[in-house]
Amino acid sequence: MERILNLLVGNSAAMSLLIICFLIITPRLITKYRAKWIYYSWLFLVIGLVVPFRIHFEIMVERPSNEPIYIYSYPPDNEQDIYLSEGKEAESVSIPWYQIIGSVWLVGFISFILYQGRRHYRFTKLLRRWGEEDKDSEQYIQLQKLSRDMGITKPVRLLISPCISSPMQIGFVNPVLLIPALELSDKELSLVLRHELIHFVRKDLWYKGLVLIATAINWFNPLVYIMGKVIAEQCELSCDYEVVKGSDTESRIRYCETIIGMMQGHSKAEPVFSANLSNGMKGIKQRIHSIMDGSEKKTGAVIIAMTLFGIILTGIDFNTTTVETVIAITTDITETGEDGEIGYSSESSYYYRQAD
Repeated sequence: MERILNLLVGNSAAMSLLIICFLIITPRLITKYRAKWIYYSWLFLVIGLVVPFRIHFEIMVERPSNEPIYIYSYPPDNEQDIYLSEGKEAESVSIPWYQIIGSVWLVGFISFILYQGRRHYRFTKLLRRWGEEDKDSEQYIQLQKLSRDMGITKPVRLLISPCISSPMQIGFVNPVLLIPALELSDKELSLVLRHELIHFVRKDLWYKGLVLIATAINWFNPLVYIMGKVIAEQCELSCDYEVVKGSDTESRIRYCETIIGMMQGHSKAEPVFSANLSNGMKGIKQRIHSIMDGSEKKTGAVIIAMTLFGIILTGIDFNTTTVETVIAITTDITETGEDGEIGYSSESSYYYRQAD
């Protein structure tokens, strides 16, 4: 247990440094690189938080000691008898620190999972009660046609629910698109459906589930929660880019208007395992600016390479060794004269040793 806790805390601390670096440089990266590359670069950080094991590389750093160590050795005059007495030691029962901290971590982990599971269960229960499946409307026909054009072979269900205010997609394997009871034009509906289907094609729900696991494991680290919000924003930015890719200015404006309309009715009661068009009013300026930015941006292979390099660096152990000068002095005491005068003679030897 002690080793696991040290591994968990050490990994969380090391990954926190990478998260801080990414939080600082992400606003600058957005202006130069495509959003999806930044989005998937965060994925490696999430995996690093979930899997704390690393290939460790040891680097030995020698630190010389300025002061020598003197060791004096005297020959024994006579042997002394050593007597040992037996006694009973006071017995005390104490709980190791790692068991206490481990219990606290386990309680927090289970509480987080139960809380998120309860949220998702309540939402799906609400859908089953008030949701109505659509199988023959124009919306359903348009959804099936668009899913075939995007190469989705699985049948996509369409559910209309008054409990939601923004379109969203649920279902890890079998996709279900949830549409609120709103009046949308054919063009707006096409943009909305395409946005949600892109979430399914890219497996964004699996990504979100991995973020949830990383947050549950590192629930004590506030940076992990900030990371989750940034990843959600990057997810929508990258999805917006795929929707408007190759579109003209008029289509981009219409898409922005659709997002703004969805955000005005956005509810904070968002299900756990869902990917939706609207992720709140926060960041709307950034999304609109990104949608209207038609400039060609770079691929972010260098960002992923830097991320992997940073994760590898978390596995380096710096071991400091101290090089000490040890002087051993052996002194002999002998009688050299008849008058009882005692003479001394000494012999010194020098050698070096390393102390961890």
